[in-house]
Amino acid sequence: MSYLSGMRPGEVANLRRGCRAECHDRVIVLDQGTVREQGSFDELVAADGSLLGELYALAQDR
Repeated sequence: MSYLSGMRPGEVANLRRGCRAECHDRVIVLDQGTVREQGSFDELVAADGSLLGELYALAQDR
């Protein structure tokens, strides 16, 4: 887990190369080292108040 300890705020770790968050069975969202939410990509994007949902919406607006 030393790879994750060196991450800066706002960075995303994808531990399976060549795959985006959508193709994982489970997504775990960390906020300052604490698990904030977890579930499937679709569940988290659809959930009210989801950090992943907010970030995804921002990325779609680009």
